[in-house]
Amino acid sequence: MIRSLFTGVTGLKQFQTKMDVLSNNIANVNTTAFKRGRVMFQDLFSETLRHGQQAFGDYGGLNPMQVGLGVSKAAIDTLMDQGAIEGTGKQTDIAIEGAGFFSTRGYDGNLYYTRDGNLNINPNYDMVMTNTGFKMQGWLATQDTKTGNLEMKETGVVPYDINITKYLKKHAHQTNEITFSCNLDSASQERDIEFGLDTLTFKNSNGQFENLQFKFKKLDSNNWIWSAVDDTEGNVATGTIKTDDDGNVLESTVEPAGPTSSVAQPYFTYDPDGNPQPATATMPINAISNSGDGISSGVTASGTDVKNESVQVIFDGGDPTRATSYRVVGSERGFIGAGTLGGTQARVEGGAVTAFGTHWTPANDTTFDIADNQFTPPRVATVTFTSGTTYSNAEIVNNINTAMKDNGVRATAYYDAITQKFQVVSNDVGSNRALEILNETGDFADLNLPVGAVTGTGGSRPEVFSDLATAQANSMEYDPENDRWDPASDVSLTITDRNGRTALINFSDIVAGNNQIYTRGAILAEINSRLAQENVAATAAFADTDNNGSPDQLIITGNASGSGERVIISGTGFEQLGLTAGSYAGTASVSEFNYGGLQFSLTEGNNPWLPNETMSFVTTAEKGASDSVNIMVPQPSKNMLEFAATVNGETFKISGAVSEGAKHATNIIIYDSLGSKHGLVTSWEHTNSETMEWGYKVSYSDDDVEVVRWLKDPANNIKKPEEPTKEDLERANDALITNREGKMYFFKNGKIDEGRSYIPQLSMTPRGSNPISISLTTELITQFDSDFSTKAEYQDGYEMGLLEQIYFEEDGIIRGVFSNGQKQPIGQMALTTFNNPAGLEKNGKNLYSYAPNSGQPVVGKPGMMDRGVIVAASLEMSNVDISEEFTNMIITQRAFQANSRVITTSDEMLQEVVNLKR
Repeated sequence: MIRSLFTGVTGLKQFQTKMDVLSNNIANVNTTAFKRGRVMFQDLFSETLRHGQQAFGDYGGLNPMQVGLGVSKAAIDTLMDQGAIEGTGKQTDIAIEGAGFFSTRGYDGNLYYTRDGNLNINPNYDMVMTNTGFKMQGWLATQDTKTGNLEMKETGVVPYDINITKYLKKHAHQTNEITFSCNLDSASQERDIEFGLDTLTFKNSNGQFENLQFKFKKLDSNNWIWSAVDDTEGNVATGTIKTDDDGNVLESTVEPAGPTSSVAQPYFTYDPDGNPQPATATMPINAISNSGDGISSGVTASGTDVKNESVQVIFDGGDPTRATSYRVVGSERGFIGAGTLGGTQARVEGGAVTAFGTHWTPANDTTFDIADNQFTPPRVATVTFTSGTTYSNAEIVNNINTAMKDNGVRATAYYDAITQKFQVVSNDVGSNRALEILNETGDFADLNLPVGAVTGTGGSRPEVFSDLATAQANSMEYDPENDRWDPASDVSLTITDRNGRTALINFSDIVAGNNQIYTRGAILAEINSRLAQENVAATAAFADTDNNGSPDQLIITGNASGSGERVIISGTGFEQLGLTAGSYAGTASVSEFNYGGLQFSLTEGNNPWLPNETMSFVTTAEKGASDSVNIMVPQPSKNMLEFAATVNGETFKISGAVSEGAKHATNIIIYDSLGSKHGLVTSWEHTNSETMEWGYKVSYSDDDVEVVRWLKDPANNIKKPEEPTKEDLERANDALITNREGKMYFFKNGKIDEGRSYIPQLSMTPRGSNPISISLTTELITQFDSDFSTKAEYQDGYEMGLLEQIYFEEDGIIRGVFSNGQKQPIGQMALTTFNNPAGLEKNGKNLYSYAPNSGQPVVGKPGMMDRGVIVAASLEMSNVDISEEFTNMIITQRAFQANSRVITTSDEMLQEVVNLKR
């Protein structure tokens, strides 16, 4: 009887404990990130009245007979399930969605852990818990010395106090790059010469009408060659016109020049009814002082332009180390014509297709090979057409081009709908460009393409091609598909040009004990940076020889063409890049000249001609008698182009002018090193639609402080600085901005041809600022037949800014918002996980501390591995379910009452026993 009393007492004690835990849960129903508790029970020892007995024979056996002695606590658990997340709108409130705890350092220097994200910034700019003032742990950003941007680089080290003092101000950063994203209208008007009439009609001295037609050939946006053509005598005069961007004539030349022709008043003498006799010319020879050793063919002289004179071929060009163009000048006529040293492509040109029109259905399976004989062995593309399948002309071309791209044949197929001809053309010029069509089968004849080999002419640059099989055989891994190269050993590659300039490029296999894996970008960056540093005249690039989207062949190309140009490969280990040692040479440039009645060809030698070197020969004019007329040609310093003749006191003339190409402009604000703003305006002009050329010019805005200051400087002699003319502004910008002009060329698919384009870095030095060099990123500029949409999309500079606010991102990044518009990372919160978070010890104030059964703390970035993510402007609520707690409280109350009833009932039974003696 006494036993039941004490058993009831144990029940009362344990359910009182459970009520304590429930009351604590309910009390913390609104506590941020509170984790509810749970009490678990177990029975106490039992008194054994009889042990169990085993069954045997006819005896059935007995179970043990035991009386329990009450209940005890088995565990008080902390349930770490996710609490609801509630938005607060406060930027420094954060919640964890998933596993993990924030780390915070207490006043005692110990680390504590919490899921309470109610944070604030204290007066010392520490990030602290609002309710304790403990400092939050994480990592701070570091500044990139090149870009000025803040970056997270220390997240692998032990976290530390987050203090944002050094991020209260963001220093100004000068502009280094401008990105354009736009379209230039391909159908817009180009810059050109326009005449109402192109034929000058006049009366000769006998009163008869004569016609002299003028034809123009555009060289570039500012230079034209003109020729005067007689309907019976042909070309009777040629000349050049050079204008400024406004169409004003700067220079005007004529050949043959009249007896008293001058730079200010050029003219030629024309005999409309002459009786020409053959002209002759001697063989051109190099001047003794020439370093160039090129040769010329014999000269064919013909026409009335040829005079009794000495003729010089004067080499020139923009490069002081080699001539790229030349002028032919006579002692009597002066300027005769000009040409450039270059070459032609290898061209397989078919005849007009007559077997079909716009579509072809071969009756038989048709194949043929296109061999690129520049390579040893030749690269061969097999082109296949299936019988019974219908192909459009465009599909035929695409089929050929796809086969060539898939096999690395460097050529392009075309179809001319006007001439109805197919042709295959090498992608580059040069006498080493060689194409061959062979192994034709089926209905190949329908395409009317010739079988056999063709070659290009002229100059090409030296090229070194890597071999994929060699690279894979010598490297640990050479995988173009996944952009990986793992060298088996250190690589020491030496590249030398014709001038002996050498670049040593090293690729290490192991660095600081770590195996090095290189991407194509890393390979090119190392090679090209070293070539640039050592001024070696070569450039490296990767090509996609099998058209699978993964460039697989390294190509090292000399910067200039010519038979004397060299790229020399040497060193050790370079076989791992697929390269072979040796000296690789270019081919000689050539030119065909046919102006002013003179026709000849030039071939560059191993030593190129230099600017101002010459060749010379002598011409003898044809003979004949005729009446002559002086034809005045366009005069310098005028904005009208006029050809005029005066006969017997009567003047006849035709007039024209240079029309501007379509123009479009965009502007953008840039920043110097002090954070000062400057307006830049970029304007484009359509200068040549045939070559898909656009000229551009960068200027300060007219009211920019740099322009205003320059205009007001007395040394610049501006008459009215407050009312500057267009010429004044051009002078100012020419003085203030270097490399402000350039040229852009486009492919026929509308994309920019950055290889042909001249887009230099522009530079300027605003007063008080460091020098600024700005790269123009133009890869997003297109030329389609659509409206102009020119805009400068991005520039990377900014003024000084003050920290205005912070906010948190999902991965724990603390991003600062500065007054200059920049949003940059200033730090990152650390999250700590434990194998058994329920094993942590509660320390009050929403804090936990490490305990032996929690497991070791594992610190890392939010969102990585099993760590949760950060929810900004929110707090995690208590995970207490009030309805569940009330239900458990009712159950606990009833259990407590039942145990009380056991005690009172036992007491009544004892009372009855006592009453037995009465």
